Formats: sequence, C-alpha cells, structure tokens
Amino acid sequence: MSTKREAKKKIKAEYKKLREDIENYMAKGKDVAKDKAADLLEKINEAEKSFVVEINKAEDNTKAYFKDLFSRAVDTIDKEYQDLKNLISK
Repeated sequence: MSTKREAKKKIKAEYKKLREDIENYMAKGKDVAKDKAADLLEKINEAEKSFVVEINKAEDNTKAYFKDLFSRAVDTIDKEYQDLKNLISK
C-alpha cells in the first residue's frame, strides 16, 4: 500500500497529464471546442484543489481520531494500574 505522499503524487501526476492532454487538444481544436476544453480544464483544476483539501481534512480527522484513541487507551491503562495498586496495597 502506498503512503499518503505517494498517493498524492500519483493523483497530481494524473491531473497534470489530463491537463496536458486537454491543452494539446485545445491547440489542435476549433474555437468552439477550445471553449469547452477550457471549461473542462477549469473543472479539472477545481477538482484537484478539492481533492487536496479533502485528503488533508481526512488526514487531520485521522490524527484526531488516533490521538483520542491513544488518550483513552492511556486513561484505561492508568485506571487499571491504579486499581491494581489499590488491590495490592490492601
């Protein structure tokens, strides 16, 4: 499984390739097709920005989740340790 960084690089490379293909098409196409291709290019740029925002948001949520999970685990272990200490001291 690839890391987040590798996945982002691959997806950004695909966006770049798609943009280049559209730009090549625009260079060959008629004026009507160029307008449609330019609109498509703008949509692709927006989709890439949205992707980056979403993956960063997912990463932040994952970090918060694991931080909370770790905190709860530490609290549980600490409580069990205190219970064990109390049991031993009786």
